[in-house]
Amino acid sequence: MEAEALSYNIATLQRMADIFGDRLEVATVSELSERRIIFVEDGNHGENRPRQDEFVATGIAFLRPPDLRDGRVDFQSCGRINEAGFRRVRKGIGRRGDIILTHRATVGRIAITDNDAPEVFVTNPGTTIWRSTNPDVLDQRYLYCFMRSAAFMDQLWSQVGNNCTFDYVSLTQQRGLRVAFPPLAEQKAIAHILGALDDKIELNRKMNVTLEAMARALFKSWFVDFDPVRAKLDGRQPAGMDAATAALFPSEFQESELGPIPKGWKIGTIGDATSLIIDHRGKTPKKMGSDWSEIGIPAISAKNVKKGRLIRPEMFNYVSEELYERWMKDKLAVGDILITSEAPLGEVYYLALQARYCLSQRLFALRTNALLCESIFLYYWLESASCQADIINRGTGTTVEGIRQSELRKVPVLLPPIHIQKAAAKCLSAWTKKVHQNEEQSRTLANLRDTLLPKLLSGELSVPEVMKEVADV
Repeated sequence: MEAEALSYNIATLQRMADIFGDRLEVATVSELSERRIIFVEDGNHGENRPRQDEFVATGIAFLRPPDLRDGRVDFQSCGRINEAGFRRVRKGIGRRGDIILTHRATVGRIAITDNDAPEVFVTNPGTTIWRSTNPDVLDQRYLYCFMRSAAFMDQLWSQVGNNCTFDYVSLTQQRGLRVAFPPLAEQKAIAHILGALDDKIELNRKMNVTLEAMARALFKSWFVDFDPVRAKLDGRQPAGMDAATAALFPSEFQESELGPIPKGWKIGTIGDATSLIIDHRGKTPKKMGSDWSEIGIPAISAKNVKKGRLIRPEMFNYVSEELYERWMKDKLAVGDILITSEAPLGEVYYLALQARYCLSQRLFALRTNALLCESIFLYYWLESASCQADIINRGTGTTVEGIRQSELRKVPVLLPPIHIQKAAAKCLSAWTKKVHQNEEQSRTLANLRDTLLPKLLSGELSVPEVMKEVADV
């Protein structure tokens, strides 16, 4: 099942219905609403919206578009309203199992509320609740799968901006969207197949949360709070550490420009800790007598780096092999660290896996001096609160804050003895590499999931054969 870019528009959906007759039904949301098969409703507008003074620290969940992330609803960090605010609400009241769609400013985020969701919650006007009201005709999980497909998203995005200056798809426009669905048994089978892929993606996400928490906790304990040194200073054995590793740490402190640090450790700079800084921020294809390509090697810029991740792959530009060779005289390598120079400033990404990228706008790549600094150590140091504060303080600019390479080189870096860094790197590197492997697998699974639905609907692939292949993933 080769993942290929498929786009099914409204005409395609209708052709599919014509070919497969009763097997596949295509109907608008309005038609399905009239038949009491589907319920679609947005949040409250005007006077029925909760007032500002009705938002509280604990209360009934109030969802906004930013609360939808990666197909999930973040009920932990969403807003809350009190009972008075809830009584004011007349619509947009959700319940466990509902599908939430963002349709205003941030268009096209979709999430389904799972068993961890509260029984009742409220949505704001930028979101829409979608709910199957006749599960004997339309399966809710299948509806969620369909809404994430190109068959649905192409329709949604075709409506953006038709009657507004910002991205917006009105409730009326949503009711004109078409839903394609086969008989119920096939819906459930499709939902089961695609749900298995979603479950694996979610398992990877949860595993990554744990691995990243472990890595940051170890780094903070050893290199920020200096727990092993404090334990030895108090005559205690460092917790959770074998004798050989504990012996690597001193038992006293010394003063430094960053405050007390373990005795014998040094303070250097990014300039000291690196052997190479790759900087192609001024380069563009036009300046090099060429242009972007349809396919090829991804060119990444600051907009693609956020919270230790490469994001928005759909917005990558590409360069040809020939342009890549001229552009990237110094190729990126495993262990290199990308750091944004502006818009935004100070975001970092660690290259844990072999990959070819062209370094584009507002990005530096740092390669460590192996005699003084482990690359994974520098990555977590750059992430630390004290280093981030220093980077921000060195930024200049009125409309956009940025940092020059000369200033970046001056940023202080704690430099423990290399053998202590190596002891930490055994865990930090393994955990971080696993995070990136999980993310790569999840991207592959997501592409497979998004490719399967139209093939299952069209009959190009049969449910039994796909179920067997997905079971082996």
